[in-house]
Amino acid sequence: MIVFIAIRFIPILYDEFIAIRNAQKMRGVVFTGSWLIRMRRMTYVIIPVFLAALQRADDLAVAIEARGYQPDRPRSFYSRSTFASDEWIFLIGSTALLLALYFTSRWLNGIFDWS
Repeated sequence: MIVFIAIRFIPILYDEFIAIRNAQKMRGVVFTGSWLIRMRRMTYVIIPVFLAALQRADDLAVAIEARGYQPDRPRSFYSRSTFASDEWIFLIGSTALLLALYFTSRWLNGIFDWS
């Protein structure tokens, strides 16, 4: 579950990075120059993204805890599906109908030469 959550957050953090970088550009931060200057100015973006990620992680932890998630418990299901008699009747009936249509079309192609 942790890996799934981490993968899910990658595009969200990327979008947030782009938004904060654009906001910093509008405030006059220039991200050009030598690599040392660019790295120093990139802290104007990295720190807000890191803080936003921590806030999102905290909100997610509170939501998971509020829903009563316990990782050591077995998975529960709202309702268990069973293959009952209605499903068997539908399966056999639809298979018979498809076979009948297939053989009827082959028989009609034999009677009426469409070519």
